[in-house]
Amino acid sequence: MTTRLRRAGNVATMPGLPDSGIGSHYVALLPNGPLIKLAGTASMIWEAAEDGVEDTLSERVADLLADVSAADVDADVRAFVDDLVGAGYLERYDPADGA
Repeated sequence: MTTRLRRAGNVATMPGLPDSGIGSHYVALLPNGPLIKLAGTASMIWEAAEDGVEDTLSERVADLLADVSAADVDADVRAFVDDLVGAGYLERYDPADGA
């Protein structure tokens, strides 16, 4: 089973303006929010997670950061993704299920 992550169907997202060269995203649960701003590493994790394979997420995030390994960021990346899934911003799915 290859678990993938995707933006939940009731979530709107918009890239924000870079703050000091660091990207950001605004993410909102529709229709009533809340609206959250993901900046810096949180924004990188969001981009890497959207419609991506969960098992390789830490490697993809580490590739975006300088001088860190997937092992260095794995626990934090997994915890952040679990928070986003728990709050309803991301969802896990298996493409083999036709979802």
